[in-house]
Amino acid sequence: MAFSFAQVVIVTFCFICISSTERGTIMERIVQKPDVFEYGEDFGLYFRQFGTYVKALKIARAEQYDLLLSFLDKKAYAVVEGIEISDEEKLDIDDALPKLKKALTLSEIPASIELRFRKQLETETLHDFGYAIQCLGFKAFGPNCLSHNSVIDTFCMGVISAELSAKLLSNEFKTLPEAITFATNKESAVRIRSFVEQKRAVQRSVAGTPP
Repeated sequence: MAFSFAQVVIVTFCFICISSTERGTIMERIVQKPDVFEYGEDFGLYFRQFGTYVKALKIARAEQYDLLLSFLDKKAYAVVEGIEISDEEKLDIDDALPKLKKALTLSEIPASIELRFRKQLETETLHDFGYAIQCLGFKAFGPNCLSHNSVIDTFCMGVISAELSAKLLSNEFKTLPEAITFATNKESAVRIRSFVEQKRAVQRSVAGTPP
């Protein structure tokens, strides 16, 4: 049975329309969906599998963060919900990845032990140190860690400045964010005072005024 040119065109057009409409559904059936990520598993390996999945389905970057969260078990989800990830970082999952890895990668040392001995590194700002303590706290004590005494005390005792540590320990903080805010404000005040003193010293030197 021969087909006319018009019939061939119509059939071809219908095939193209059906293919474009159902392409996403067909790909979802072909591509294996990642299993639920269970807290304690190898997150690096899981994320590579997740990357293959979103690439095959051509899922937009802006949608990948929320999709990843939907694949986390309850504990992993609670940990991620407790860390600071900005809306801008959520729009590109690669920007959020360092924080996700830090929060979801377990150390061989129990988090409660690692937390006890954690000190501020010379390369860390107070905010970065506080964030590291927060991540360890979540691993050790769960979502309510921000008000846990061990978490707050570790931050207060772990800052590099002995003077600042003493000031922190002389106060009673209800949450870790309160302690971090207090510490960063004190540090800023010290820097401002140091800047003003240096400026005055230069002015006295120029004017020939003794200190």
